[in-house]
Amino acid sequence: MKSSKNTHITSITPLETTSPENVYAQIKEIKRNLDELLSNGTSIPFQIDIVISHLQAAEKMVTEDPSIAWFEIVKAKIALHEGSSISLLELAQADARVLRQELYKVWHELNEVQRQYRHVNTTNAADWLTWGEKSLEGNAPEKSHVMYCIMRARYSLAKAQEFSDWDKYGYLAILLESSYLIGLPLAILAYSRFANIPTINIMTSMMLQVPFYVFVWGFLGGISWSIYSAAYWSKHRLFDRHYFSWYLAHPWVSAVLGSAVTLIAMGGLTSLGAFNPNNQPGTSLLALISFVSGFSTNTLWKLLDTSVRKIFNVKKSARNVHEKAHDEFLIQEGDN
Repeated sequence: MKSSKNTHITSITPLETTSPENVYAQIKEIKRNLDELLSNGTSIPFQIDIVISHLQAAEKMVTEDPSIAWFEIVKAKIALHEGSSISLLELAQADARVLRQELYKVWHELNEVQRQYRHVNTTNAADWLTWGEKSLEGNAPEKSHVMYCIMRARYSLAKAQEFSDWDKYGYLAILLESSYLIGLPLAILAYSRFANIPTINIMTSMMLQVPFYVFVWGFLGGISWSIYSAAYWSKHRLFDRHYFSWYLAHPWVSAVLGSAVTLIAMGGLTSLGAFNPNNQPGTSLLALISFVSGFSTNTLWKLLDTSVRKIFNVKKSARNVHEKAHDEFLIQEGDN
């Protein structure tokens, strides 16, 4: 690490008293050092926003409680010192010792988050750091792999702090899916009474060459998966509110996909000559196929996409190639 980057940080004098005048002087000195640091054209410390937030808190507390302002200034100094990170170019040219120091720095950030916010799930970030440490083992460390793990660890840690405040969206998604679950049979019963049509006739009526109950069971499969997914991520405090639109649309997509898979199954079973879709075993089998298809929509989408690309000899997009490589990497690291 270049010593020039720490010149202004180490020049900060220690705090001797907690009088308002002394605290004000220390705040001005840190601000002056920050200005000099930013004007030198060196890389900006990655924790500069934390330093500024502590300085702002210190300024607010100077007149009310100088001792609290003193602690805020100390936190700003610590954040400024820890934020003096080396550049990516320096990391790529560094030895294993420097890379290990960078990993330890992220471990420290993770521990700080755990101490201050116990509800933040730091498991994913810890996994990436562990994988990065494994890449440093041996005589030939994989530098690019370590750098990637450090980047992903910091990203996972930042997202985990963001997700920890979004639990209510997970509960809202569960409430939405529960309303689907309750509203669907009520809507069918209401239509049956309004149109004076027996419910059994509605469920067995044909729609797009498949019985209506097939759509219903695919819809129920999508609801089941959505409730499970929302509960799982909310439980782990990693629910992403940006997926809320996915929870809104997923049961409807599951109904269509479940019906399409069931239509394929009906064609195959009927061609064998021993399948009757109108008797009890036949309807139960079709309902089960639709439910499982609706529940496993993600897997079926990937299978369908792969099959279509093979049939029409379509090359995979860069996005799909990247996603596949990333998934394979996670599986490999998990096995190790």
